[in-house]
Amino acid sequence: MRTIKLLAVCSWLVGAISTVFGTSYYFTKFGTPIVADDRIIFAGPGWESHRVICISKLGGKKLWEISDSTNTLHPAFAFNQQVVVTASSRIEQLNPKDGSRKTLFETGYSRPSLRPFTADILYCSGESSGSLKLKQINARTWTPKWEIAGIERIIAEGEKTLLCEWQIRKPLGKGTFQITAAGYAGIVASSGKESWRQTVPSATWLHGVAVKEWFVVSLGDEVLCMRQENGQILKRANSQAGKPGVSLANRDDHVVVWSCADRASFAGRVYKLSVPELDEFTLFSTDFFPLSHAIFGDVVVGRSGGRVDAYSLTDGKKLWRGGQWNWSGVFDGAIYFSEQEPDGKHTSVNRIDIKTGEREKLFEELLPDTTP
Repeated sequence: MRTIKLLAVCSWLVGAISTVFGTSYYFTKFGTPIVADDRIIFAGPGWESHRVICISKLGGKKLWEISDSTNTLHPAFAFNQQVVVTASSRIEQLNPKDGSRKTLFETGYSRPSLRPFTADILYCSGESSGSLKLKQINARTWTPKWEIAGIERIIAEGEKTLLCEWQIRKPLGKGTFQITAAGYAGIVASSGKESWRQTVPSATWLHGVAVKEWFVVSLGDEVLCMRQENGQILKRANSQAGKPGVSLANRDDHVVVWSCADRASFAGRVYKLSVPELDEFTLFSTDFFPLSHAIFGDVVVGRSGGRVDAYSLTDGKKLWRGGQWNWSGVFDGAIYFSEQEPDGKHTSVNRIDIKTGEREKLFEELLPDTTP
């Protein structure tokens, strides 16, 4: 059994989930920067931000700021020259030119999380009446199509099936709950019906990717390849990572795995698995292993609470190393991120070139309740 505290979780788990709003429990910083044309838009510092700030993409000059004393504001992504934000339980449209807002949809969820949409389909997850919910919304008409309970998030989108994380939670009071069961579920994208589910051991990282008609998932000390439509397991591959599992990312028609080198060290190894055979091909070794990683062209970037490293997939050379920030804001070959400055009194928005590691600070602000 696992007891998870909403505002006090262990650091490795925070590193995995803090990207929901692009901020952090253990380092106060701005929300994930969203690039909209020549502007960068982000939430003010902290988890419950009531501010949105806009700066110039070139030079970082502050262009405008808005605040809302009654709603928490979190920019989610840019689309069609507008920025989609959540305002407490609502989905809103924000004009990047002046910060004006327009309500699009009432989710009914606390802490709604949005997945950037394609083909006019938006997925929104959150909590309602103490239950986890996932909702599909038509982003052209802003009407709901279906809703399913018990789903925490979407992990990957297949051809016709969503790979999701399901959870059963037992409320304990005072903002805490116990996860009594969890695992993977296949949800039919057109109807929201659950077609299959797979239970995972406790304290297991849930990673999965879609490759053609297959899902490849991490399950403890194994990696599984399964059919998207029915969850049928076609192949299993052993992993040296042990119970927590490994991090997965897809590249072309195969999967790139980044795991620990063995169970007794912090060293890592990067290798690829063919799909659906799961034949292993070693790529290179690293001096750490991440909670999660992503691939940008020929560069693989891994993150593990407090550390971010980038390696070349071509020759295994380490390209650069960063610190306590997320990299969910990726635009034009660069990662836009926020971090708390070393003095502990300021937070900043920065840009780093994915290939070279060249870094530029764009904006900085004194944190609330601190003195220079």
